Amino acid sequence: MHLLIFEIVMRTLRISLVLAVVAWVQGCERSLLAPDAEFRQIAWDDLTDAEKATVVGDWRGAPVEDASTLFPGREAVSVQFNTTQDPLLGPIVVFIDSRTKGVIARAPRF
Repeated sequence: MHLLIFEIVMRTLRISLVLAVVAWVQGCERSLLAPDAEFRQIAWDDLTDAEKATVVGDWRGAPVEDASTLFPGREAVSVQFNTTQDPLLGPIVVFIDSRTKGVIARAPRF
């Protein structure tokens, strides 16, 4: 009888441990990429006041896309701000490292 109870307790502990590890790994994966709002704020803070004055619409809705293929070996995203100067220069695109949350580049505007 005691052996049966011991086996049930051990099985329950193993299942609990596996579930805890899975939850921890998922939490780590989610923390690698910040929410889009954080990337938008980082990109917005990188703009000059003159650039901010040309942004069309609410910058808080700027598209955030994966840009890792442009930066081999890095996890990166791009944030695009449309401006009044898009027909002439194109949008402002800021590239951010997803891990360090630092600005790594900007797309050229012509």
